[in-house]
Amino acid sequence: MSHLETWRYSAKSITKYNPKYRDENGYYTKVDWIGYAQIDTVYEGNKLSYEDYLEVENSYIEAVFLFLNHQHCSEASLGKIEAMDLPRAERDLIYTNTFKKPINE
Repeated sequence: MSHLETWRYSAKSITKYNPKYRDENGYYTKVDWIGYAQIDTVYEGNKLSYEDYLEVENSYIEAVFLFLNHQHCSEASLGKIEAMDLPRAERDLIYTNTFKKPINE
């Protein structure tokens, strides 16, 4: 079996956090929101709206699709999805609408 037949790509991360705000140890130094439960909370003078939250979360998903399209990938599997703080109904709606999207769209 050739190495191309067993090759798998593993990305370290896709992140909204600007690396210029990391210290010498890699810690992010700005105060920022990290999840759904923080909607309507103010960060750096801006209130996090549901729409702003979805824009960022959808950007993560779009980044994955862009990468897969760039690699000419026609299918992929997910090993783990975290949805710790989303209500069940919203989580199901987002998954249903997002993960039925064809990769090469």
